Amino acid sequence: MAQRVVRLVDPADCFRSQSREAARAQLGLPQDRFLILVYGEIAARKAAAELIGALSLRPGFAQAVVVGRSGADLGDSLVQAADGDAKKLATLMIRIDLRVSNDEERQFFEAADAVWVAYHDHPGMSGVLVQAGQMALPVIGCEAGAIGRYCREQRLGLTVEPHRRESILAALDQIASDRAGFAAMGSRGHATFSSFTRARFIEQIGESLTEAEG
Repeated sequence: MAQRVVRLVDPADCFRSQSREAARAQLGLPQDRFLILVYGEIAARKAAAELIGALSLRPGFAQAVVVGRSGADLGDSLVQAADGDAKKLATLMIRIDLRVSNDEERQFFEAADAVWVAYHDHPGMSGVLVQAGQMALPVIGCEAGAIGRYCREQRLGLTVEPHRRESILAALDQIASDRAGFAAMGSRGHATFSSFTRARFIEQIGESLTEAEG
């Protein structure tokens, strides 16, 4: 019997319902900073510490908004990324160390200027990339794997090697020199991922099962 493989991308339902300014007001986030969202289970592979380390060399440019649960050891690595200075870290990062509701999740994406998906050793796809696209946000992604392929082929943002600080710094400098051009990449994400909803995901599973039975 012939076998058929169906590739299904992580679904999401993360569409804007309010302005960036309104979302920031509700969440208590600063209105005057460029905010880069790091979202999900915040493990070392998310490379949040590497982003913080790069931001420490570009003071005043941006803050990382790191949302999601993590272990205590990661907190230590974030402080180390800010030269071991907890006060300095507070100027580089806003940390929300908890699981958020679906409504709060959407608000954090609504509040962001960009989304970080430059993960270490991540060959697969990312639901966070889909969420960013649905919200029409540009991304900073890893060069490897499905994330890198989508970013390059669909021009969803910039790609970096997360283990190389100079690679991250080059991306930050490019964003700083052309914020409008970087922001425009978000519309390509919306065009790419707006149909990747949970409802469509269930339909695709049903269609695949029907074809298999036929």
